[in-house]
Order: sequence, then structure tokens, then C-alpha cells
Amino acid sequence: MQPRVFKQEHLPGITRADLHEMMVAYGMLEFERRYAAPCMWILKNGPHVYWIETRWENEGEKVASTEILRNLMQKMGADAYSFMTEAWVAVETATPDGKLPADVVMPSRRPKNERDDVLMIHTFDADGGFDATRFLVTIRDNGRNYLGPRDDITDRDMVPSGRMWNLLK
Repeated sequence: MQPRVFKQEHLPGITRADLHEMMVAYGMLEFERRYAAPCMWILKNGPHVYWIETRWENEGEKVASTEILRNLMQKMGADAYSFMTEAWVAVETATPDGKLPADVVMPSRRPKNERDDVLMIHTFDADGGFDATRFLVTIRDNGRNYLGPRDDITDRDMVPSGRMWNLLK
């Protein structure tokens, strides 16, 4: 599915931290209403704020959506963005030289007992600043999934990385 503009706003004086809190509040609200959250972006250029939804069904659509958003941010001169998605995460132990083992298994390919479902929210600005928040998602058979406590990632040595990490660079 192509990215679609969900909402546009004019918010003079909005900061990266404000953008992050907007996305956190939206994610929490979606879990209360729908027991899940969509893949959502908020792009900021000065006071102009654009909410963009990107639904994807497979890895190819995810890659394409990310590239479309990266190009859009570059063309519009975005100074900040926030991204929210549910994801599977797993802990992998690095080798003594600090690298991941060559045979690392992606969380999506691991059994359920070796991975967690999380709601991740990452917000970046053009100066390299960022905010990161995650919630553990409890998946229930009846579909009424729910969020665990908010976990703001403050240890800059333990920052996550990935395809959506700082697209403004």
C-alpha cells in the first residue's frame, strides 16, 4: 500500500520532544481503541506537520515505504520526524570484538518464546538528536492486546538501530 497523508497540522513552535509526545499519545490511544497501532510517521518542516500512514504486507513494501518517506523528507526539507511501529525484537549477544555473529537470526524468524512484540516510537531531528520510547505488547488470543509500561530509552550506549533509524542523515 502506498503511504497516505492521514492529517496535516500547522503547529508553530513545536519541538522534537513535542513531536515525540504526540506520537506516544497517539500510539497509546490506538491500543486502547483497536488493540494495535498502525505504522505511522509524523514529518515536520518548521510549523508544518504531516501525519503519514504506511501499511505494509511484506518486506518489499516496508523497504519501498521507507525509501519513499526518506525521499519525501529530503525534498520537503524536513527538520524532524517521528516513526511508530509494532515490531518483534530479540536480544543477540555480540562477539568479543563487539560485532553480531554471522549466523544471527532475525526476530521475525525466531520462535515466539525467543522474541517480544513491542511498540516502538523513534523521533529524530536534523541535528542528530533523538528520542526513543518502547512499550512491551502483550499479545492475547482474543485480540485484546495491551501495552505494558512506557520505557524511554535514555542510555545512549544502548540505542536501537535499524532501517528507520535517523533517515535525515
